[in-house]
Amino acid sequence: KDAIEDKKFQRTMFGDCQIVRPEIEAVLRDRLKQFEKITLIDRGLVRDVGLGNTHEEDSDHIVTWRSKDDTIGGTVRARWLIDCSGRARLLVKRFGHDIPLADDFSTSSVWGQFSGCTDAFFDERWNFEFPDGYVVRRDLDTVHLWGDGYWVWLIRLARDRISVGVSMHRTRIDLDRNLRNAFWQIIRRYPMLDWLQQENVLDFQAYRDVQYVSDTYVSPD
Repeated sequence: KDAIEDKKFQRTMFGDCQIVRPEIEAVLRDRLKQFEKITLIDRGLVRDVGLGNTHEEDSDHIVTWRSKDDTIGGTVRARWLIDCSGRARLLVKRFGHDIPLADDFSTSSVWGQFSGCTDAFFDERWNFEFPDGYVVRRDLDTVHLWGDGYWVWLIRLARDRISVGVSMHRTRIDLDRNLRNAFWQIIRRYPMLDWLQQENVLDFQAYRDVQYVSDTYVSPD
């Protein structure tokens, strides 16, 4: 670390590792609202997209949006469209750029955020010692545990919270079809995680299908 001249880069890469998504996204939304030339419509959903003619100089795209409660809406003209809809894949579905996955590789992901995670749960067994004797605590970075047909992540967060998740190849492992049950079946394979209990669940989510592929990354349109 001492050899890295840019100390901000060093801190970003090796000091400030973990963030809590809902909290940092709230900060980002508030920050965006302070810019005069940025209009943030954070209660609207895109309902339709009409592509302009790229061969005409002033032919913009038209985006139609409505609020989640369907009480207000409007249209926006834009030269560029960036699809940040995540798993909804709005532009991919709207313009037929989805590619079917036909390789029998079916991946599910299930994860939760838990309270009550303290330093007491991470004893010296979690440490890593370099050849020169320098010791680091693994729990201060993202920890990955690997099994046959799955992998587990552990990410410690602020205020004694931890994010724990499992990504699994459904066709390779014999687990309960209920992803929440499958999560606990895998976690209980690791005695060092016995302190992880269901009563400490703060948030729990699962996606049965997590893999999607598009045939287009940047469209000429």
